[in-house]
Amino acid sequence: NDDIGVVNGAYRLLKPGSEGEEKYWDYQRKIKAREAKMGASIGSHGAFYVVKRSLVDLLPPDTINDDFVLPMRIVSKGYKSVYVEDINSLELDETDISLEVGRRQRIGAGNIQQLIWLKHLLLPKYGGVAFNFLSGKALRTIMPILLITAFGGSLILADSLLFLISA
Repeated sequence: NDDIGVVNGAYRLLKPGSEGEEKYWDYQRKIKAREAKMGASIGSHGAFYVVKRSLVDLLPPDTINDDFVLPMRIVSKGYKSVYVEDINSLELDETDISLEVGRRQRIGAGNIQQLIWLKHLLLPKYGGVAFNFLSGKALRTIMPILLITAFGGSLILADSLLFLISA
């Protein structure tokens, strides 16, 4: 299909490190399947995804989460990213909890970088991709700022005579 630029498969664990980890990946697969039904699959799992070679541009050497940036750059060119549940990538190694903290920090830093580099994907012309990028990545990244702002505003209002009168 000439409209498709990225194909994603399902990521599965041979031996989940915990029941929670297994549930997390089940949840992630459901999200990917629903994004795909919307025609708006975002990102890819680094273990396995396929792209058309002609659509690949070199990424800057400081790219943190290439498995998100590369597929989404292809989507920004107008190609679809699809999810095929029948294609499976099987992780054979158990999760090493000592490495998990570093991985989470890298993903967090990558989320900030993605939001800066791919902010154009938030434009309405990208439809479902824009919605999924906003709700799945952008809000997750800026939520601490929004919560701190809301808390600060609450403190200001709590000390305001106008707020006390209207309450």
